[in-house]
Amino acid sequence: MATESQNSVSGGRSARGGAVRAPERTCAACRKVGPPESMVRWVRGEDGSVVPDLKGSGFGRGSWLHPRVQCLAKLVPALSRSFRAPVTTSPEAAVALLRSAGDKRVRDLLGAARRQRKLALGSAAVEDALGRGLAGLLVVAQDARAAAETPGVRRAVAEGLACAWGSKERLGRIVGRPEVGVVAILDDRLAAALFDAIALAHLQGPPPGAGRNPGRADVSTEVE
Repeated sequence: MATESQNSVSGGRSARGGAVRAPERTCAACRKVGPPESMVRWVRGEDGSVVPDLKGSGFGRGSWLHPRVQCLAKLVPALSRSFRAPVTTSPEAAVALLRSAGDKRVRDLLGAARRQRKLALGSAAVEDALGRGLAGLLVVAQDARAAAETPGVRRAVAEGLACAWGSKERLGRIVGRPEVGVVAILDDRLAAALFDAIALAHLQGPPPGAGRNPGRADVSTEVE
Protein backbone atom coordinates (compact mmCIF):
# COMPACT_ATOMS: atom_id res chain seq x y z
CA MET A 1 0.00 0.00 0.00
CA ALA A 2 2.40 2.66 -1.21
CA THR A 3 1.74 6.37 -1.00
CA GLU A 4 3.50 6.97 -4.29
CA SER A 5 2.66 4.61 -7.13
CA GLN A 6 4.70 4.79 -10.29
CA ASN A 7 3.22 4.77 -13.78
CA SER A 8 4.12 6.52 -17.01
CA VAL A 9 2.85 8.56 -19.91
CA SER A 10 4.33 8.82 -23.37
CA GLY A 11 6.73 11.67 -23.99
CA GLY A 12 9.12 10.98 -26.86
CA ARG A 13 11.33 8.09 -28.00
CA SER A 14 14.07 6.16 -26.23
CA ALA A 15 17.45 5.14 -27.67
CA ARG A 16 15.94 1.72 -28.44
CA GLY A 17 13.05 3.26 -30.34
CA GLY A 18 10.46 2.76 -27.61
CA ALA A 19 8.33 5.41 -25.99
CA VAL A 20 10.05 7.64 -23.43
CA ARG A 21 7.88 8.19 -20.38
CA ALA A 22 7.54 11.75 -19.15
CA PRO A 23 7.03 12.14 -15.39
CA GLU A 24 3.67 13.23 -14.06
CA ARG A 25 2.16 13.63 -10.61
CA THR A 26 -1.38 13.71 -9.25
CA CYS A 27 -2.35 16.36 -6.72
CA ALA A 28 -3.69 14.74 -3.55
CA ALA A 29 -6.23 17.55 -3.13
CA CYS A 30 -7.72 18.33 -6.54
CA ARG A 31 -6.72 15.02 -8.23
CA LYS A 32 -5.49 16.80 -11.34
CA VAL A 33 -2.45 15.36 -13.11
CA GLY A 34 0.50 17.52 -14.13
CA PRO A 35 4.29 17.75 -14.32
CA PRO A 36 6.18 17.56 -11.01
CA GLU A 37 7.39 21.14 -11.53
CA SER A 38 3.81 22.35 -11.02
CA MET A 39 3.47 20.72 -7.58
CA VAL A 40 5.28 20.34 -4.29
CA ARG A 41 6.17 17.00 -2.74
CA TRP A 42 5.35 16.63 0.96
CA VAL A 43 7.02 14.13 3.28
CA ARG A 44 5.42 12.95 6.52
CA GLY A 45 7.34 12.45 9.73
CA GLU A 46 6.62 9.87 12.41
CA ASP A 47 4.88 12.49 14.54
CA GLY A 48 2.38 13.27 11.78
CA SER A 49 3.96 16.56 10.70
CA VAL A 50 4.67 17.17 7.03
CA VAL A 51 7.41 19.22 5.38
CA PRO A 52 7.86 20.33 1.77
CA ASP A 53 10.53 18.67 -0.34
CA LEU A 54 11.10 21.20 -3.12
CA LYS A 55 13.60 19.03 -4.95
CA GLY A 56 11.13 16.15 -5.02
CA SER A 57 13.72 13.61 -3.99
CA GLY A 58 13.76 13.57 -0.20
CA PHE A 59 13.88 10.32 1.75
CA GLY A 60 10.61 8.68 2.71
CA ARG A 61 7.10 8.46 1.37
CA GLY A 62 5.84 11.51 -0.42
CA SER A 63 2.59 13.00 -1.61
CA TRP A 64 2.09 15.89 -4.03
CA LEU A 65 0.00 19.06 -3.85
CA HIS A 66 -0.36 22.13 -6.02
CA PRO A 67 1.07 25.15 -4.13
CA ARG A 68 -2.14 27.15 -4.44
CA VAL A 69 -4.80 28.26 -2.00
CA GLN A 70 -7.53 25.84 -3.10
CA CYS A 71 -5.33 22.78 -2.71
CA LEU A 72 -3.44 23.88 0.40
CA ALA A 73 -6.77 24.51 2.15
CA LYS A 74 -7.40 20.75 1.82
CA LEU A 75 -3.90 19.76 2.93
CA VAL A 76 -4.86 17.94 6.14
CA PRO A 77 -7.60 15.67 4.77
CA ALA A 78 -5.86 15.20 1.42
CA LEU A 79 -2.50 14.18 2.86
CA SER A 80 -4.12 12.13 5.64
CA ARG A 81 -5.88 10.07 2.96
CA SER A 82 -2.77 9.88 0.82
CA PHE A 83 -0.50 8.71 3.65
CA ARG A 84 -3.32 6.71 5.28
CA ALA A 85 -2.21 8.25 8.56
CA PRO A 86 -3.02 11.43 10.50
CA VAL A 87 -1.39 14.70 9.44
CA THR A 88 -0.91 17.26 12.19
CA THR A 89 0.44 20.22 10.19
CA SER A 90 -2.21 22.89 9.61
CA PRO A 91 -2.66 24.62 6.24
CA GLU A 92 -1.42 27.86 7.80
CA ALA A 93 1.74 26.18 9.11
CA ALA A 94 2.24 24.46 5.74
CA VAL A 95 2.13 27.80 3.92
CA ALA A 96 4.71 29.21 6.34
CA LEU A 97 6.93 26.20 5.66
CA LEU A 98 6.53 26.69 1.91
CA ARG A 99 7.43 30.36 2.14
CA SER A 100 10.54 29.58 4.15
CA ALA A 101 11.55 26.75 1.82
CA GLY A 102 10.89 28.93 -1.23
CA ASP A 103 13.01 31.71 0.20
CA LYS A 104 15.89 29.33 0.85
CA ARG A 105 15.52 27.91 -2.65
CA VAL A 106 15.79 31.43 -4.10
CA ARG A 107 19.04 32.01 -2.23
CA ASP A 108 20.43 28.65 -3.32
CA LEU A 109 19.55 29.22 -6.98
CA LEU A 110 21.01 32.72 -7.03
CA GLY A 111 24.17 31.32 -5.48
CA ALA A 112 24.28 28.60 -8.14
CA ALA A 113 23.81 31.20 -10.90
CA ARG A 114 26.68 33.20 -9.45
CA ARG A 115 28.99 30.20 -9.31
CA GLN A 116 28.09 29.25 -12.88
CA ARG A 117 28.56 32.85 -14.03
CA LYS A 118 25.00 32.99 -15.28
CA LEU A 119 24.22 36.40 -13.77
CA ALA A 120 24.25 39.96 -15.08
CA LEU A 121 24.52 42.39 -12.15
CA GLY A 122 23.23 45.95 -12.01
CA SER A 123 21.09 48.06 -14.33
CA ALA A 124 23.65 48.57 -17.12
CA ALA A 125 24.60 44.89 -17.39
CA VAL A 126 20.96 43.85 -17.17
CA GLU A 127 19.93 46.26 -19.94
CA ASP A 128 22.72 44.83 -22.11
CA ALA A 129 21.62 41.25 -21.42
CA LEU A 130 18.04 42.15 -22.27
CA GLY A 131 19.09 43.83 -25.48
CA ARG A 132 21.03 40.74 -26.53
CA GLY A 133 18.18 38.39 -25.65
CA LEU A 134 20.19 36.61 -22.97
CA ALA A 135 18.05 37.27 -19.90
CA GLY A 136 15.68 34.48 -18.91
CA LEU A 137 14.43 36.27 -15.80
CA LEU A 138 15.09 39.48 -13.86
CA VAL A 139 15.14 39.52 -10.07
CA VAL A 140 14.51 43.05 -8.81
CA ALA A 141 15.10 44.04 -5.19
CA GLN A 142 11.89 45.23 -3.54
CA ASP A 143 13.54 48.50 -2.47
CA ALA A 144 15.23 49.18 -5.84
CA ARG A 145 12.95 51.88 -7.24
CA ALA A 146 15.54 53.34 -9.61
CA ALA A 147 16.38 49.96 -11.13
CA ALA A 148 12.71 49.13 -11.52
CA GLU A 149 12.16 52.26 -13.63
CA THR A 150 14.74 51.53 -16.33
CA PRO A 151 13.21 50.86 -19.79
CA GLY A 152 14.38 47.26 -20.04
CA VAL A 153 13.15 46.33 -16.58
CA ARG A 154 9.78 47.94 -17.21
CA ARG A 155 9.40 45.94 -20.43
CA ALA A 156 10.41 42.75 -18.63
CA VAL A 157 7.80 43.42 -15.94
CA ALA A 158 5.13 43.96 -18.61
CA GLU A 159 6.14 40.70 -20.30
CA GLY A 160 6.13 38.71 -17.05
CA LEU A 161 9.89 38.20 -17.10
CA ALA A 162 10.67 39.95 -13.81
CA CYS A 163 10.08 39.11 -10.14
CA ALA A 164 10.56 41.20 -7.00
CA TRP A 165 12.44 39.58 -4.13
CA GLY A 166 14.49 40.68 -1.14
CA SER A 167 16.30 43.96 -0.61
CA LYS A 168 19.27 45.49 -2.41
CA GLU A 169 21.50 44.59 0.52
CA ARG A 170 20.24 41.00 0.68
CA LEU A 171 20.50 40.47 -3.06
CA GLY A 172 23.96 41.99 -3.09
CA ARG A 173 25.16 39.79 -0.24
CA ILE A 174 24.22 36.67 -2.22
CA VAL A 175 25.95 37.76 -5.42
CA GLY A 176 29.05 39.21 -3.75
CA ARG A 177 28.37 42.95 -3.76
CA PRO A 178 27.40 45.45 -1.07
CA GLU A 179 24.12 46.21 -2.85
CA VAL A 180 22.45 45.20 -6.11
CA GLY A 181 19.09 46.47 -7.33
CA VAL A 182 18.53 44.04 -10.20
CA VAL A 183 20.09 40.88 -11.61
CA ALA A 184 19.42 38.98 -14.81
CA ILE A 185 19.51 35.19 -14.91
CA LEU A 186 21.30 34.03 -18.07
CA ASP A 187 20.21 30.40 -17.99
CA ASP A 188 16.67 29.29 -18.87
CA ARG A 189 16.64 26.33 -16.49
CA LEU A 190 17.79 28.41 -13.54
CA ALA A 191 15.37 31.17 -14.55
CA ALA A 192 12.39 28.81 -14.53
CA ALA A 193 13.37 27.34 -11.17
CA LEU A 194 13.86 30.82 -9.68
CA PHE A 195 10.48 31.99 -10.95
CA ASP A 196 8.79 29.08 -9.16
CA ALA A 197 10.84 29.54 -5.98
CA ILE A 198 10.01 33.24 -5.76
CA ALA A 199 6.33 32.43 -6.22
CA LEU A 200 6.55 30.06 -3.24
CA ALA A 201 8.39 32.66 -1.16
CA HIS A 202 5.47 35.05 -1.76
CA LEU A 203 2.74 32.44 -1.37
CA GLN A 204 -0.54 33.58 0.17
CA GLY A 205 -2.28 31.05 2.38
CA PRO A 206 -5.87 29.87 2.75
CA PRO A 207 -8.13 31.57 5.29
CA PRO A 208 -8.00 30.17 8.84
CA GLY A 209 -10.09 27.04 9.24
CA ALA A 210 -10.36 26.36 5.52
CA GLY A 211 -10.50 22.81 4.25
CA ARG A 212 -11.14 20.98 7.51
CA ASN A 213 -13.93 18.82 6.06
CA PRO A 214 -12.27 15.53 5.11
CA GLY A 215 -14.58 14.99 2.14
CA ARG A 216 -14.27 12.00 -0.18
CA ALA A 217 -11.40 9.59 0.34
CA ASP A 218 -8.88 9.42 -2.51
CA VAL A 219 -5.25 8.38 -2.64
CA SER A 220 -2.65 10.52 -4.41
CA THR A 221 -0.54 9.05 -7.19
CA GLU A 222 2.99 9.69 -8.34
CA VAL A 223 3.64 8.82 -11.98
CA GLU A 224 7.10 8.42 -13.49
